[in-house]
Amino acid sequence: MGSAPQKIGTRFARFSLEKGKNNMPHDELREHWRKRLKNAKERLDFARAFVEEVEQDMQSGSIRHHDGQEAYQRALRAEVLALQEYSRVLEIFNKLVVHGEIPSEARSGFNRADDLEPLAE
Repeated sequence: MGSAPQKIGTRFARFSLEKGKNNMPHDELREHWRKRLKNAKERLDFARAFVEEVEQDMQSGSIRHHDGQEAYQRALRAEVLALQEYSRVLEIFNKLVVHGEIPSEARSGFNRADDLEPLAE
């Protein structure tokens, strides 16, 4: 007789290690979040590079002071948002891999609006 799937408790609910509530296998779920983490890191790297580019443009005088200040503020805001998203996804990925916690986004079967593909049903 096969043994029952190991259950893991979270503060949200109990889920099987083999499949989440939306029947996505745990390995696929982990891979999905690894890709999201990679994407969030790439966005953060891009935002940081843009901040550096605006700083260089301001120092070289290639853009006017007022325009440079506005561009710099926008670049910094974009970097902060990218860092917040990266931190959020990193925390979710960590909880999934280390503690086996299934993210609420995966349990609902849908990704955030900024994702291109829905989770497998």
